[in-house]
Amino acid sequence: MGSDLELESALGEGSTFWFDAEFPTSRAGRRPGLPGVGDAVPGETRRLDGIRILLAEDNEINIDIEAELLRREGALVWLARDGAAAVERARSGQEFDVVLMDVQMPVLDGLEATRRIRRHPELAGLPVIALTAFSSSAERDRCLAAGMNDYLHKPFDVNELTATIRHWVGVADAPREQMPAATVPGDRYFDGDAALARLGGDRAFYARALGRFLRQLPDAVADVVGALRGDEPASAAPLAHALTGSAATVGAVGVAGAASAIEAAAREWKPGADVEALARNLEAMVTETTRAASGWL
Repeated sequence: MGSDLELESALGEGSTFWFDAEFPTSRAGRRPGLPGVGDAVPGETRRLDGIRILLAEDNEINIDIEAELLRREGALVWLARDGAAAVERARSGQEFDVVLMDVQMPVLDGLEATRRIRRHPELAGLPVIALTAFSSSAERDRCLAAGMNDYLHKPFDVNELTATIRHWVGVADAPREQMPAATVPGDRYFDGDAALARLGGDRAFYARALGRFLRQLPDAVADVVGALRGDEPASAAPLAHALTGSAATVGAVGVAGAASAIEAAAREWKPGADVEALARNLEAMVTETTRAASGWL
């Protein structure tokens, strides 16, 4: 039996251990989920039971939420934190049933990672599902042209996520229709109800994710604003993109909107752009979001 043990540690946050191990499998029927993996509530159906998923994602908040949702549904989850690591994992000999591939990642983006995966004949049939904060038809076309099989717009809900995975691993009960991009109703600053619904209605799980986001928010905003006000405003784009994704996932729609505006401006930076207006808008959203979210903790 071969195995790999890995460790990540951050001062003040703790340590995370994970391992890959190879076990003999039976081809006679469905793979059972490993005991203890998934944390499903007794008596509930685990819709992804035993499905082996490679999750390629670099955003820490999204990693926590996506991995937790998948494991609760019985999936077995392996993590790659950038596109190059995803390619390496896919080629490692470990069998995966599906890849969830974030499009915007460091080192190698999800589009190029998928192209490199498709160069290997043994991986030609591996389903790759794009995860992206962009909802345009052009973005969807870029994903499909790179060799991805499908497209999920962030923030997605647990039912959409499981339905898409089940469709591509061949266990869906009916053909899946492409779901429309999520819309943001209601409060200008915060929509906890929509975020809670997307996470399956588990308020304790949502409160933990929201609490972590709010703790990290001041530093994340400082990084974005510092880059925006610095000598190279374009460097704010990836930072703003990461903040947009985290904020949208937990329902911080005001922060997500302000960060998205900064990302768009930074990607096509023009001399004379109103840096201070963009920065002040994002900073104001922090105050409003903290106020609005306090009742959910």
